[in-house]
Amino acid sequence: MNQKLPYIPLDVYLQHEETALLKSEYLNGTVVAMGGNNISHDGICNRLVASLLACLDEKGCEIVSRDVILYIKKPNRTRYPDVFIICGPPESLKRSRGATAYTNPCVIAKVLSLIVEHMTNLDQLPAQGFLFSAVPPKVAGFGTFAVRAFARVRD
Repeated sequence: MNQKLPYIPLDVYLQHEETALLKSEYLNGTVVAMGGNNISHDGICNRLVASLLACLDEKGCEIVSRDVILYIKKPNRTRYPDVFIICGPPESLKRSRGATAYTNPCVIAKVLSLIVEHMTNLDQLPAQGFLFSAVPPKVAGFGTFAVRAFARVRD
């Protein structure tokens, strides 16, 4: 028996997420709990942030990692990317309460195990003006992880 999940408005999700002990992501009215990370995953993320800091030191860009929500207008979803970059003033959904969801990344990076990579649908990002780039697992530092990065295409 398939039971339809109730629709949850984005504002309700963001209010809950502000104080939630466990992170979840939002997809057009459905909330999905996220799994935890491990030391290998965190090591790759830390190396990625360190490398980006060296490149972006004086560029006016901000590197944001992990526990920050990114909102993608179409298909009305949130993500917790491992790393994203905002160049210029940060923009977010205008709200009076709840967690802040940023809307103007120029680069998004997600570290995925090779098993999860095949199960994760990131196909919507090219439609949002992002180009895909993959970093081979050996470059990322571990044989079982891959880094997927998306960079916004300028108009």
